[in-house]
Amino acid sequence: MNNIDQFEQANLIATIASTLDSEKNEFPDDAQVIAKICVDNLHELAHKLAGNEVYKIYT
Repeated sequence: MNNIDQFEQANLIATIASTLDSEKNEFPDDAQVIAKICVDNLHELAHKLAGNEVYKIYT
């Protein structure tokens, strides 16, 4: 793994989750369900990595 710190990882993960968000994309129904699960999991991971600084990501 390179030298990206946890906050930067969390920020990147949150950005990826936003990009994948099924509400912003026209996925078929089955893919929307899968995308929502992935997005929720990615946001949860971002929260864990960012810890107390999570507010910086979502503001």
